Amino acid sequence: MISKSGKKFLALTNKGELKKLFIKAKISKFVEWDGKWRMIIFDIPEGTNKKRDQLRWLLKQNGYIKLQASVYINPYPINRDAIDYLQQTGLMAYVRIVRADEVDNDTDLRKKFNLSKINKLH
Repeated sequence: MISKSGKKFLALTNKGELKKLFIKAKISKFVEWDGKWRMIIFDIPEGTNKKRDQLRWLLKQNGYIKLQASVYINPYPINRDAIDYLQQTGLMAYVRIVRADEVDNDTDLRKKFNLSKINKLH
């Protein structure tokens, strides 16, 4: 509880702030595809399974799918709240975010994300 101008307010703890940010990070507003792929590559040390699980959950909530071990892909940008969460939890030290113009043999990915052939850039 904090006081300000004679009024009392509840304040979230640091843990509560992170939880709030984690919840907001899963909300993503997709826009029309710009023809680029977003890949999240991570290497989180053993013994931090909870953080690895949180990252995977966050990526899945943002529509990312597993491309291979520790590599997730999506045609849309990850939302700003998710990046803030990664920074505030220290996970960003283990993560690389890549934007690629193309991925070879992406037909299966286009199907999974329901992207029309019209969007394909040459």
